[in-house]
Amino acid sequence: MPHSSRYCPFTYAHLYSWGVLSLHVSFSFLPQKVWALPILVPLYRKRKNPKRAPGQNGKLERKQTGQATDKQYRTRPQLAREMIQVVARWLGPRKLRVLGDSEYAGRSISRELPANVELISRMTMKAAL
Repeated sequence: MPHSSRYCPFTYAHLYSWGVLSLHVSFSFLPQKVWALPILVPLYRKRKNPKRAPGQNGKLERKQTGQATDKQYRTRPQLAREMIQVVARWLGPRKLRVLGDSEYAGRSISRELPANVELISRMTMKAAL
């Protein structure tokens, strides 16, 4: 993203990483359209970094707001698993089909899914099932 300020040669961007679990819905009056309705949206928080910033006389890094302690920290797949378990409880015995990319195909999710959940994801060729 270009920055037009003449006084600041550096641009800083603080981006957030959100996990989104959405419900895909199609209506009978528009069967060719599908809408993705977000139903759970947790914020992924990085682990708090206790290291000192290099070259600043041992001062702590300036931007540590919003970081999670070791007790609060969860990986993205752990957040996804928690969202899947919540929605599976809402649905009761009905089937839930979850689509995810390759980051969510590992053991941390696939081994601990409820019985009514199907996971569709891309796996690597070396995956141990």
